[in-house]
Amino acid sequence: MGFLVDEDTTSPAYWGTDLLEKFPKRQEDSPVGAQKLSYTDLLKGLLAGTDPAPYLTYSGSFTTPPCTEKVTWLVNQKIAKMSNEHISKLTAAMGVNNRPVMPLNDRTIKSSA
Repeated sequence: MGFLVDEDTTSPAYWGTDLLEKFPKRQEDSPVGAQKLSYTDLLKGLLAGTDPAPYLTYSGSFTTPPCTEKVTWLVNQKIAKMSNEHISKLTAAMGVNNRPVMPLNDRTIKSSA
């Protein structure tokens, strides 16, 4: 399942108040502890007060090595928000770990709406 994220001035409560506190400061550093993200809280926060959010689905592959194929993606069409500060911390901790966007080729993208 995938979520698109847009920069906002704050990070909404559905990310948790201390999500990035234990993340390493740089990609080379070791994590301080396990990070847990409540997907239930994330989904409730993203979908609060709305009808079921439409989603896109398609057959693809993972975006990180080894880029395993035959993955069914579900991408929520409601955009999540995250502060620039949290995006920067997340990027510093993870580095660039995705491959470039791939051509659509013969894949079909379907919408729930």
